Amino acid sequence: MEVTRNKSSREVSEAFLTYLHSPDADCNAVQADDAPMPVGMDESCRYLVSLENDGIPNVPLIGEAHFRRCYRNVPFHVHHGCYEFTLCLRGNLEYECRGRKYRFQPGDIFAVGPDIPHRPTSFPKGFRRYRLLFKMPARETRLLGFSAEEAQWLINGIRAIDVRHFSDTGEVRSGFQRVMRIIREMPASTPERRIKLKVAVAQLLLSIVSLINRPLNAHCSNKIKFVVDEMRLHPERKYLVDEIAARLNMSVSTLLHRFKQVTGLPPHAFLTECRIEFAKACLQKSVPVEVVARRTGYISPKQFSAVFHRFTGMPPSRWRKGKKNN
Repeated sequence: MEVTRNKSSREVSEAFLTYLHSPDADCNAVQADDAPMPVGMDESCRYLVSLENDGIPNVPLIGEAHFRRCYRNVPFHVHHGCYEFTLCLRGNLEYECRGRKYRFQPGDIFAVGPDIPHRPTSFPKGFRRYRLLFKMPARETRLLGFSAEEAQWLINGIRAIDVRHFSDTGEVRSGFQRVMRIIREMPASTPERRIKLKVAVAQLLLSIVSLINRPLNAHCSNKIKFVVDEMRLHPERKYLVDEIAARLNMSVSTLLHRFKQVTGLPPHAFLTECRIEFAKACLQKSVPVEVVARRTGYISPKQFSAVFHRFTGMPPSRWRKGKKNN
């Protein structure tokens, strides 16, 4: 079942309609400051389905999206009674939740629990994602055919999420692909399709919970945190991945994996974020733009301004003026 703007809101579940960004949908999204829902979404860029008719009432929404143009000023919203899991496939954006901002890039997973206000600040053109809503089963209902003990283990793992931002190892992406392939290729309302979907959804949920519970080697974590602190203190320096890996006595692949586990970002992206935050502090102190560029390690004010504009949506001088006016 492909969702289009012509679908009646009565044809899909309450949770399914939450945050579809369709002007025709009777959405339950809770908006902050009475902000309007974005309108004019090109429906052909999204493929969203409910698995309730496939005997999986715990998944009122799963699908993928490819945003063919930019959407700004996305309102805060919640998912009543549902956990949301989003995997970034292409592009990057910023999530806001509980006063904190999360940089969301390819390979990142953002998970949020029920009734927690959150939002992507915008959807950039070309952004692609997989997305799943999971609804906790009623007490008398068995989850995906698991025994009570097995279901409780999985449920406890999901309930522990609250708000999480972590990296995929490829397992979650493969899980989404498996589910979507079954949905697209197998005829509806067949026992084989229902069985395969239950197995695929179970594998997807298991991979998510396993990633969240995966322990991080304490020794490696401390090494990475030392580099993280150095980047925050000295954002003007150059940090070459090969040199950092050699200094920490680990392979480049291990460094990249561990670094993203600790910070949620690859080294270059994290350094850029440190530079932008340092630059903001300098700009608020009326430090000239050319001096800020030098203090943040950029070769010229032009290069610095281009990066700053990409992150904040405006050039440094305009950003500083806006802060002074506020």
